[in-house]
Amino acid sequence: MKSALYCRVSTTHDDQNTSYELQQKYQNEQFEIVQIYAEKTTGRYLKKRPEMQQLLNDCGVEITFNNNQPIFIETDRTPMYENIIVANTSRFGRNIVEVKQIIEILHKKNVAIWFDDLGKFSNAKDLSLTLDLLFLLDENYSKQVQQKVIHGLERARKEGYLHINSTFFGMDYMSESNTLVPNDESKIVVEIFNKYKEGDSLRKLAALYNFTQSRVKDIIDNPRYAGYNFYNKYIEGTKKKKPIEELEIFESDRITPIISLDLWKECQEIKKSRKCGTRGINNQTYALSSKIICCKCGTKFFHKQANIRPNSDLWKCRLSHNEPHKCDMKGISEKTIIKYLKSEYGLKAIRDTLKFKIDLAISNIEIEDKESIELKLEPLKQKMERLKKLYIMGDITEEEYIESRAEFKSNYDKYVNLLEDISNKQLNIIKLNSLKKDYNKILDNYEVLLEENPQELFRKIEYIKVDKIQDIIKNRYNSFVREVMFNDFLPIKEYYGQFIILEE
Repeated sequence: MKSALYCRVSTTHDDQNTSYELQQKYQNEQFEIVQIYAEKTTGRYLKKRPEMQQLLNDCGVEITFNNNQPIFIETDRTPMYENIIVANTSRFGRNIVEVKQIIEILHKKNVAIWFDDLGKFSNAKDLSLTLDLLFLLDENYSKQVQQKVIHGLERARKEGYLHINSTFFGMDYMSESNTLVPNDESKIVVEIFNKYKEGDSLRKLAALYNFTQSRVKDIIDNPRYAGYNFYNKYIEGTKKKKPIEELEIFESDRITPIISLDLWKECQEIKKSRKCGTRGINNQTYALSSKIICCKCGTKFFHKQANIRPNSDLWKCRLSHNEPHKCDMKGISEKTIIKYLKSEYGLKAIRDTLKFKIDLAISNIEIEDKESIELKLEPLKQKMERLKKLYIMGDITEEEYIESRAEFKSNYDKYVNLLEDISNKQLNIIKLNSLKKDYNKILDNYEVLLEENPQELFRKIEYIKVDKIQDIIKNRYNSFVREVMFNDFLPIKEYYGQFIILEE
């Protein structure tokens, strides 16, 4: 049987061992392992499991997300595999609701899961209750581990323990005493804070000390240089860092400070003011920075103040600006971008496309007549009851009873499955309509921001692709916006687009 091997692990070493051992175990048996899907990630959220998403896609199941909740859509594509091999139930997932949904839709595509620890397929008749119990235990175990980690961090915090996971520039970590002490590089750290306070930009400081801008930013963000410690720097359930202002910092007697707390706080305020639009000398952070992409060369645009119009916001392709013989892309102004978003090709086209694609997806969901199927169930129930009475009264043999009941039960199960399929399709329609409603509200907010605060709307943009077009009348090339993608729409790319719906 053509099979896929799925491994979800906590370490790269586990990943290699698990996939290798299972591959060796099954390659000479009835399984023909075609592909291995391995990832190092949490098992609670499908949205954070790209390999599992790809595996489901290869099995003919499309996935979209609404507020992080997955919506599974059965397609007409033929699955690439007949079954999926996993080491145990916990490796398949720890969110019992999502896992059951995945198993159900895979069964509809005639794809079974082989659980190595149980030695059984997921569609085995005696396995349903066992799986429910195991998934529930796995989920509870995961929560217990998470609570232990949280309690461990709280205990470490009370004791003032330092968690240092990487090389600390300007300080040495003394593992035996669990302390941080300044080293010879500390004077550079002091210089960075003082120069940043005086107006130097991250870019200028990075060039001066041969650092990356992100490294300079990490130094300025870190309160430990001021002798203060912190925990829980990531937003719960994600790998995204909390904003500095949301960190709860506290003085630590295990850290010898390099700078004063006042200097650190002052630098945080300066950084915040630059993000909010306060102009300085070479220190401005713009809402569209690193977001505008040249369609011709792929280079990102940079902000360039126009000498003749100091208040204009002009963006230029960096390659075109530095080496015009390699790229002749023209610059584009924020005024042009705003005009595009207000046009029929901008937010209106996104809204129209969203409605068209979701309505199309809904129209493609064929739902059978539920009432007619329910009417067919009752006679089958009655036939099975009569058959049972005939057997009890001795009017038919056990062999006749088993054979006839199997036939009735097969038809009965077929109709039950059809009713379940109808319910799932109806649920998908409800979810798709909810998706459309939620994203229309997002677009409503975009339209308000576009009128009242375009810079805030720019911050919600993931990227803008800029191309050029020839103006035949004026005999010159002009730049124009070819495509805009917003962060909020990344989870539903399949329903996103910017084409005009022609009205009748």
